[in-house]
Amino acid sequence: MFKKRILSALTAAVTAFSAVSAMPVHGDGFEPVFGGVIPVSEYPLSAVRGNAASADEAVAYIRDCLKNRVYEFNVSIPSGGWSDGKTATLDILARAFYETENCDEGDYLRFALKSYRYGYEESWGQYTAYYRMTYYSTSEDEQAVEKAAEKVLADLALDGKSDYEKIRSIYDFVSGNAVYSEDIERSSRIFTAYGALIEKDCVCQGYSLLLYRLLKSVGVDCRIISGISNGERHTWNMVKLGSRYYLLDPTWDAELGGINGSFFLRGSADFDKTGDINKHIPVYEYEDIFPDYNSADFKLKYPQAQKRFIFGDANNNGIVDGNDATYTLSCYAAMSVDNSNFTMPTDHAAAADITGDCIVDGKDASLLLSYYAAASAGYSGSPDKFVHDR
Repeated sequence: MFKKRILSALTAAVTAFSAVSAMPVHGDGFEPVFGGVIPVSEYPLSAVRGNAASADEAVAYIRDCLKNRVYEFNVSIPSGGWSDGKTATLDILARAFYETENCDEGDYLRFALKSYRYGYEESWGQYTAYYRMTYYSTSEDEQAVEKAAEKVLADLALDGKSDYEKIRSIYDFVSGNAVYSEDIERSSRIFTAYGALIEKDCVCQGYSLLLYRLLKSVGVDCRIISGISNGERHTWNMVKLGSRYYLLDPTWDAELGGINGSFFLRGSADFDKTGDINKHIPVYEYEDIFPDYNSADFKLKYPQAQKRFIFGDANNNGIVDGNDATYTLSCYAAMSVDNSNFTMPTDHAAAADITGDCIVDGKDASLLLSYYAAASAGYSGSPDKFVHDR
């Protein structure tokens, strides 16, 4: 369902060209393909060329080439700041994949890459970094995705909605829009947002990319995680809600019958409560362009919730009952006092805002109380369903 990249060894010469190639692995019998060493002198003169005055300029140039799905390109930079050309070449490439606020950068670029090759040479105080990339999607595909994504978001009408409402609506759309592709060799588009959004036929990578793109488009921070699930290569997502990140797997929810939410906004301790068969194990790819998901730095930057997010659980005790209405009302009263410095904790506020209007007030307390009364009288639906049925 995803691709594994393996770095080939660089030659010890000052001028070298090395390769990384990838093939998707999802119980399909595909094996990683190793790249060979190619002299820089054989790099075509027709390749797109760039000159940068600094590392930041070089990173921006590379990112732009990636976004436009350029196959072959190079960039020259001053050699100061790096120990050698190899270090410079890999460093600026890795930085081109750093996360930004844009929906078509960061993980969206990282998981769009099918294979890459790189090389370098040094002359007259400059390093020239060479890159040859192959992608799962084309520039034309991405233009179509951008247009279609704008329409989807307009139809979902998420302006003014809370982050929870945005996540819920987009997740339901992504999980229900495409079917899981059973033909791994049909097209490389099954690994893309294009496959998930337009062709409606994709594997996990397509689901994860589309979810990432749509959520980032509406200002909700999201990441794509690669690893193993159900014994095979797999990708899933994590999303920020309140002050914590929660785990989501639109692929397994789609596979298990559509929009049932079994893998929606789960915590690290209960993501795999549905059974060991779908257990998620993050795998670090041992490359500069991928983060180490298990590292202390990654966990510090993306603090994960331990337990799943429960809509309506304002006091965060694991259940939705009358106490949540009382807690919400008391917080609203405290915040309403003139010159009050009281602020409801972000995680509690995210759960308490069940009207989805980005404000925690008496309306939320009243609706929570109505839900509790209905549940006490035999209503078996979730707080989500109760709110949307009203």
